[in-house]
Parts: sequence; structure tokens; C-alpha cells
Amino acid sequence: MKDEINHPEHYTQEKIECIDYIKQQLGDNFKYHLEACLVKYIHRHKHKNNPITDLKKAQWYLQKLIDEHCQDYDEAEQLGKEIYSGQHFSEVINEL
Repeated sequence: MKDEINHPEHYTQEKIECIDYIKQQLGDNFKYHLEACLVKYIHRHKHKNNPITDLKKAQWYLQKLIDEHCQDYDEAEQLGKEIYSGQHFSEVINEL
């Protein structure tokens, strides 16, 4: 069965999935792309014959946005722990 929400065939024909390429190209601005897609699918769902498909796509983009923020939070939390433990400071001193 085709998964038109999570992995549409037309987005996965190359070696890298389209969303991963977009993330690679946008870097820190990737979250703005996710927000824009989320707004797009929520806005247009009521104009479709099957609004559920666009709402599921919006849900997918919302989950991806949440995952991105969680990843940032986890990285920041880890860096905070390293700084607090002195590990990060030791690495900086060793580089000098």
C-alpha cells in the first residue's frame, strides 16, 4: 500500500528524500518551511473533496516541527550539562 502522507513516491525517487534535501539546503531556516507547509495544508483542507488527506499532511508537518524543536532542546540541554560539568570548558582549553 502506498503511503501518500509520510513517504509519497514522487518525493522519494532519488537517493535522498525531498524533505531531507530541503532541510540540508535551508539549515536553521528549515523550521520556517515546516511552519509554512503546516499553514498551507490547514488552510486548503476545506477546499478539497477529501479534507482528511490535507489534515493528515498538516499533522505530519506539525510532528516534524515538534521533532525539530525537541532535537534543538535536547542538544541545548546536553550542551548545558557539558558546560555545567566542565566538560565543554575542558575541550576549549585543550584546543588552545
